[in-house]
Amino acid sequence: MPVEEEEEPADPKAAAAKAKAKAAAKESPKDDEESAGPMSEDDVVRALEARCRSDELSAFIEDFFCESFGGASIDDFLGFHGRCRGLAEAPCPAPSALPPPADVPAIELEGGCADLAHASALVMEQLLSASANACGSTCLDFCQSCLPTEYSSPPLQSLDDLVVWQKRWPRLAFPVIQGGGPGSLRPARLSCCAAFAPLARGDDDSAADASKLGWISAAAKLGRLARDEAVKLYSADKALGALVVDGVAHSHPDGLLKTMQLTKAAAEAAAGPAESRPFQVSGVLFAYGDEAWDDEASAYELENGKKLKLEELVGLYASLCEDGFVRMIVQPFRLDDISAGCALLRAQCPELRLVVDFGPPIPSFERPLMSTGRIEPEGSTGGAPIGGVKGEPYSYLAHLTSSLSTPLALRHYLDRAKGWRDADGAGRAACIDAQAAASWPSALDVALACADTELIFFARDIAQADIDKLSERVDFVISSAMYRSHEGANL
Repeated sequence: MPVEEEEEPADPKAAAAKAKAKAAAKESPKDDEESAGPMSEDDVVRALEARCRSDELSAFIEDFFCESFGGASIDDFLGFHGRCRGLAEAPCPAPSALPPPADVPAIELEGGCADLAHASALVMEQLLSASANACGSTCLDFCQSCLPTEYSSPPLQSLDDLVVWQKRWPRLAFPVIQGGGPGSLRPARLSCCAAFAPLARGDDDSAADASKLGWISAAAKLGRLARDEAVKLYSADKALGALVVDGVAHSHPDGLLKTMQLTKAAAEAAAGPAESRPFQVSGVLFAYGDEAWDDEASAYELENGKKLKLEELVGLYASLCEDGFVRMIVQPFRLDDISAGCALLRAQCPELRLVVDFGPPIPSFERPLMSTGRIEPEGSTGGAPIGGVKGEPYSYLAHLTSSLSTPLALRHYLDRAKGWRDADGAGRAACIDAQAAASWPSALDVALACADTELIFFARDIAQADIDKLSERVDFVISSAMYRSHEGANL
């Protein structure tokens, strides 16, 4: 059939690829009678053009690795991120207005060559695995080895190590009831969360008790079950039914205390009877008090219609923590009140962890200054400041997003670890979003490798399948530790 004339691309490489594809298309045999869905000439041209671009991309990647990583040592792993600048020159796959034919696999560079941060993260993920394999270690072991001992979590390489970790696994937090919407709590990002961690039974725990496989997947399932239990509690009362929107329960009309009581009830119902549950259950409040601030009234309106001065909001939080269920509050106040507010709240609740959300770091390939004062070729901007204020009773929230890479995230933590020890620790809480869980599985290794991590928050929209993959990574670490101990005992 006749084909409309197409404008020749300005890029000489693209023009050559299109010409090569057209020539191949004319020589390609067509057997319409035997094919259930014959390809048009346009489809063949587009498919072959994509394959030509794929060959070009393969050649580019081979040259890129030779030029950027040739002779590089894994001892310089934390500097690998900066070597990915050249990915910006990667050729894009051929554009297509038509879906790829069923018998031709789609060719796509995740994130596109314009998404340098994401492309770098994908490359770093592969190099992390290769580096760990070269050292005969797990990815967690390797991440720990990249940090000074005082800023790294304890080793996890034997049954004895597993017993230690049984009592220090970070709690995994999952949102149960949400603020904003039709509920009574104003901040849209406010979230009452349930947190789960393996239950440490005492000093006589055996290594077998400490090496439960699949506990991360099991905790995530409890988190989802807790959300379902909250929806059931609301659905049982006709007056509360309207507070469930798209399967998400929003805050109770009676305010924060009642909402957290329902979160606790849902979490405990999900975890099962206290005497037999394998997890310890606690609560976390992502308050986002900055969203509750009313400039006109110079007061907080955490609960709709109720204006509170700083001291009154501190009192509300203190009442929330009286029964010991809530063990951490993230962003309790606006930044202008963080120092004074956290000091007042810590005085009333000494065991309560307070965490400030300074936002996620932004990857950068040219960072002028680090805490050391050296000029560095790569790094990140934004996020928590490098130094915490000495004596301040709060830590910061570590954002592990898909735009970061493993070496960049470790460097971001290491830059802050010493300074924030003068406050209340570096990154006591970490959060993993859905895209990171799907494309950057070593985000969990990073969180576990950092010495101060006590809680890992998983976003509501993370797929269970992605959490299962993260859980398998931890299972591999546990299994490797058991195997090493077994092999050592047989020597």
